[in-house]
Amino acid sequence: MIGAIIQARLGSTRLPRKVLMEIPPDSGVTVLERVVSAVLRAKLVDGYVVTTPDRELASECDRRDIRWIRWNGPRDLLAEFYAAATTFGFDPIVRITCDCPLLEPETIDTVVEAYISGMLPLAYNRCDETGGPGDGQDVEVFSFKALNEAYELAINDYDKEHVTPYIRRNNPSIVVDPPDGECCSLDTEEDYKKICSIFRRRENVR
Repeated sequence: MIGAIIQARLGSTRLPRKVLMEIPPDSGVTVLERVVSAVLRAKLVDGYVVTTPDRELASECDRRDIRWIRWNGPRDLLAEFYAAATTFGFDPIVRITCDCPLLEPETIDTVVEAYISGMLPLAYNRCDETGGPGDGQDVEVFSFKALNEAYELAINDYDKEHVTPYIRRNNPSIVVDPPDGECCSLDTEEDYKKICSIFRRRENVR
């Protein structure tokens, strides 16, 4: 089953509780729901789960009818992903972060299709994390075998915190060009204002 694992937490240092902020304000639709919606609309993803260490966020997922799994151990995203993939039988795994409310389902499908057609352990899009092309449209797809190897062999904190560095270093991969269009990840209050403005503009066009 091609499964998306969406990582989310409330403890962001730069913008706390950002995944529960509404976009636009007073719309009733949270960042988390925007990201889940994009995953649900992707044609090549069979299932999904939100993984979080936060009990409160798990309760919010219940309230919004969002599938979740809660990580109870010390912060270790690599182990968190391994547990989620094992529990739900995901292979390959589509990694999505919850700071990407502008993520489009077509972007997800493009990377999944590259993974399927390329027959390599990893595919990802070359998104710029500094506000450049594709910022906030990050998608990674990797095999359970590659995840399992990283889970068993990765030893440094960076690999465990960021999930895929070990996989990237030790496996051939397919790199997809970043998507065009307005992009922005949600990390600061300024990002929030920019993203809200983009959504308002899109709604006015409709």
